[in-house]
Amino acid sequence: MRASDEVVAYHEAGHAVACVLLGRNLTRVVLGAGRRRGSFEVEEWPPTAREAIEAEIVSLYAGPAAQRVFTGRPVRIAATVNVTVTIRGGQRTVAVHEDDGSQIFRLAVRATGFELQAIEQLCQRLDARARELVAAAWPAVEIVAHELLSRRELSGDEVRGFVRQAAPDEREET
Repeated sequence: MRASDEVVAYHEAGHAVACVLLGRNLTRVVLGAGRRRGSFEVEEWPPTAREAIEAEIVSLYAGPAAQRVFTGRPVRIAATVNVTVTIRGGQRTVAVHEDDGSQIFRLAVRATGFELQAIEQLCQRLDARARELVAAAWPAVEIVAHELLSRRELSGDEVRGFVRQAAPDEREET
């Protein structure tokens, strides 16, 4: 195992735990290889209601937030796109791993219109919320990261179980 695998595992665990705590329907999280180092998938993407858009942005910020806690270093949020659509048994899922910055910006525009000041304020508020969520749920992030390193892929149900195991009564309301 490379040290960078650990960083990616914590990054993806942050996304996955946030999805669960914010009520997003996480279907799986993967620790990959090569250019696509990791990804997570949720159903019903992209979100349309403002509340769901904000929850999605928080879950996107939660990956870098967890990475920042794990490494102790700032994280640059990139803006490139890498999306995969999967259809299984008539159910469509979308791999949500555009690089985080591109997706955050697109969702913020959808939530605020194209007012740069409103986008900046929304992003600052939701980044702070993601950092708080990751700090409060750190035991769950650690469990999910360790399981990802061991198994390389977890279902949404498995992540939900690890979140309950870490903090059975601490689900955040959206």
